[in-house]
Amino acid sequence: MPRVKVSRNEPCPCGSGKKYKKCCGSKDTVSITDVIDHEILELQKEARMFAIKRFEYEIVDDFEDLFQVLDGADEEDEDFYQFLHPFWFLVFEPLEDGKTIMQKFIEYKLGKVSRKRVRAILQSWQDGYAVAGVIKEYQNDSLIIEDTLTGRRFPVVLFEHSRDYEEGVFAFAILHHYEDKFTVFPTLFELSIKHTVDYEAFIKSEFLNSGYDSPEEFLADNFLEMMYETPKAGGLLDLSSFEWPSNGAKTVAEIFEKDMKAAGELNWIIQMGVILWMEYCKQTNKKIQKPGNYVAALRYLVSTLSPVNVELTQKQIGEIYEIPANRVSSYYSEIYFVVEDQIGSMFEHERMNVGHSLEIT
Repeated sequence: MPRVKVSRNEPCPCGSGKKYKKCCGSKDTVSITDVIDHEILELQKEARMFAIKRFEYEIVDDFEDLFQVLDGADEEDEDFYQFLHPFWFLVFEPLEDGKTIMQKFIEYKLGKVSRKRVRAILQSWQDGYAVAGVIKEYQNDSLIIEDTLTGRRFPVVLFEHSRDYEEGVFAFAILHHYEDKFTVFPTLFELSIKHTVDYEAFIKSEFLNSGYDSPEEFLADNFLEMMYETPKAGGLLDLSSFEWPSNGAKTVAEIFEKDMKAAGELNWIIQMGVILWMEYCKQTNKKIQKPGNYVAALRYLVSTLSPVNVELTQKQIGEIYEIPANRVSSYYSEIYFVVEDQIGSMFEHERMNVGHSLEIT
């Protein structure tokens, strides 16, 4: 927000009703912007405490449901999401009367705020925005984040305590209006810049498979789950840590990973294929004599489940691995019928996340 220059005897532009010299101008070192920024931060803190003190049961009950669907979460994850969950819950989850805790906080606090500008900002917090996207521009006191699902750009005001951000990094944020811009609640959560493309593709895929019509509603309902799941799209499994039934089985995974990377496929799609191959090996304990046959089948299987970068027919895949198209189909069917339940559980996990959000709404 720009610095405002006013006469000492004029009404203070912060909206308090006092003269500037008796309000924000009483100390030359303190600007109006600094004063309002401080009050906004205090309101954010108060909102969270209001939620925890008055609606502890609802928050704890919902967190227990949330933690059950965070597959593989450990104690460190639990501590982090236990801190973050109330911020999300009070903004997006209606209570029995249909109002969110934030709306109740606004009703409680609005008449106690003296500055007109701060009251207007607080009033605008009736609705919050869940955003997952890329930081497009960054300056010392502001940035622009572009939401991946909607393409909307949000100009965000940064307070003095904010740290530096890197352009091009993928981040999650809960945003509130700050006059003509937005402010984060409580902060931006960045992921590795190396895998921004993977994260964007993963979020888009999750939305397309979710059954939601509205991307805004999807992300608001599943914000914490997406924060937990999205980082997994940037990394690959350690193939050496799995107990393979044969060197041939391990070779299939290694060739598959290498060839998929060479084709420019995204890490999370490669990881899905490796997980399915591990499941196949675990269930069959099969000794693999011709790795290329199974690599071909695995690549075709993955292409039927995810939006791959290079779409190949069974014939084209067969030509790469020197195997007839009908054999690609045969090996594909062999793998598919073994891992069918695993594939189903992957999609069921997505539906559980969505169903959880719909149920508690």
